[in-house]
Formats: sequence, structure tokens, C-alpha cells
Amino acid sequence: MGRVSSKSKSKYDEMTEHDIISLAQNGDRSAEKYLINNNIDIVYAKSKLFYIKGLDNDDVIQEGLVGLYKAIRDYKIKREASFRGFAHLC
Repeated sequence: MGRVSSKSKSKYDEMTEHDIISLAQNGDRSAEKYLINNNIDIVYAKSKLFYIKGLDNDDVIQEGLVGLYKAIRDYKIKREASFRGFAHLC
């Protein structure tokens, strides 16, 4: 798989996405945070689609973040699917 990009330098910048996901799934909180930061745009884009009048947008974003955490937890590297694609579904 390709490399994951980030705005600031990180030890994860030179790692593959699958390696970072594997670290996150094995309890590396920094890897998890790195994945969240690099995929938060999915949450914001999806939150716009699910906005309901009268509902606090922060609540929708919070639900999206739960989905992103679940995507990290449940992603199967062996399936060779895109993590971003899987995160969109979650």
C-alpha cells in the first residue's frame, strides 16, 4: 500500500498505512491518533450529509469519530481493501 501523508513530521510518515493500522490495533495510541488525524476529513465530510435540523453538529461529528475508531479496530489488512474506503462505510 502507499504511504500515509501528514502535515507535521512523525515517525509514522515513512511507514505504510497497513503497518500503522497494525500498530494501532495492537494498542499504540500514537498510531491511532495519527490515523484519526489523517482521516478526520472523512468524518467532517460525512457529518454534512447526516446533519439534521435541531441536532448539534458536534454530536454528529462525535458519532463519526466513533465510526472512525471502529474502522481502525475492525479493519482487516489481509483483505487488501483501502482503509479510507472501509472508514467511509463505518
